[in-house]
Amino acid sequence: VMAPPLRGLAAHWDEERLVRYLADPIGYAGGDERLREQAERYPQPMPSYAGLEPEKRAALARWLLAD
Repeated sequence: VMAPPLRGLAAHWDEERLVRYLADPIGYAGGDERLREQAERYPQPMPSYAGLEPEKRAALARWLLAD
């Protein structure tokens, strides 16, 4: 398994926080104990979506949270 499952994200995320994470996953994870622990289990970092327009990052976050 290369990454944690995407199901159930709403248990740990809201849209605003997920949008910030998608813009800078490594930087955001550094300030979050749960994400630092996951980084130890899944060493491949999440790619950044900083190049995606903010509205599209928000749409992606809503889609991910809609499970």
